[in-house]
Amino acid sequence: MTHTKILALILAGHIFLDLGFGQAMPIFEEYDEMSHVLFVRYLQVYHVLPIQTTDIEAARAHHPPGYYLLGALLTGWIPVEGATDKIFPEPNPNFRIEPGDLDSDNKLRWVHYAPEERWPYQGLPLLVHSLRILCTLFSTLAVLFTYLTAQSLRPGDEVFALLAAALLAFVPEVTFNAGLVYNDTAVLAGAAVTLYGVSRWESAGWTGWRWAILGVIFAFSLMLKLSLLTLGPVIALVWWADALQKPNLKRWLLNL
Repeated sequence: MTHTKILALILAGHIFLDLGFGQAMPIFEEYDEMSHVLFVRYLQVYHVLPIQTTDIEAARAHHPPGYYLLGALLTGWIPVEGATDKIFPEPNPNFRIEPGDLDSDNKLRWVHYAPEERWPYQGLPLLVHSLRILCTLFSTLAVLFTYLTAQSLRPGDEVFALLAAALLAFVPEVTFNAGLVYNDTAVLAGAAVTLYGVSRWESAGWTGWRWAILGVIFAFSLMLKLSLLTLGPVIALVWWADALQKPNLKRWLLNL
């Protein structure tokens, strides 16, 4: 079997698991999902950014808007009534989670019986599942660029690249989060693309245009989630090393 076919199987398996988790998990049972969806709905209805409050069930407004803006644009065609400032699912009166409780019943916080939550989805459930698919696309992009980064780090070693892709593709937490409305999956893709740019151009050689492109990629990724700032020192060190190899920049840096 060719390496391309193996990569295709890895990507297909990853997508299958993501979608499977997305179908198995009822909407809003993940504790943060409701606030992420409300951010998208706020943008769609009011066309401005929400303001962060102390209400943990309101829009997750302290996050950068990139992921939510993209989600709002891609799901704007879905007719949804309400669900702008708050979502009020019906609480499960028998919900319980207790230490040592191994029973499988009553582990859902909300009652899920509305026809809109059954296939084919409608209204708010359709919007939620569409946003979950967007997360699946982001995570699949992350797996693909992890493969490409591994290729650029060890050219010709396809086994290494495939193992790197598979390691990310089948981590349970990654596949679970990719089946939810969760901006961590988006920043995973942003980090993967950024690291690919660094590794690729570190091998091929840096130019002004390549630094500019990397800056745009990094800036866009930061608009997905600020945790990507952890890559800032890495990029800075690579830039410093590249600058020291250029006489004019080296002279300027040493005179700081």
